Amino acid sequence: MSDRTLNILDDLSRKSQKLIPENQQLLLVFAEFLLERQTQSMATSSLNEAESSPVPKRVLGLHVRYGLDR
Repeated sequence: MSDRTLNILDDLSRKSQKLIPENQQLLLVFAEFLLERQTQSMATSSLNEAESSPVPKRVLGLHVRYGLDR
C-alpha cells in the first residue's frame, strides 16, 4: 500500500473510534454499500468492453436485386 493509502486508513480508523457504536455500525454498512457499488461498476464496465467489440465491415452488394434493369 502507498503512504497515502496508509494515512487515509489511519485517519479513518482514528475517526471511527471516536464514533458511538451505532454510528460505527452505520459506517460499516456504508463501506459495504460502497464495495458492492464498486463491484457492480466493475462488472458493468467489463460488460461494456465486451459488447464494444469491433463492428464487422459491410459487404457491398448484399442488397442488389439481380435481373432488374434500371
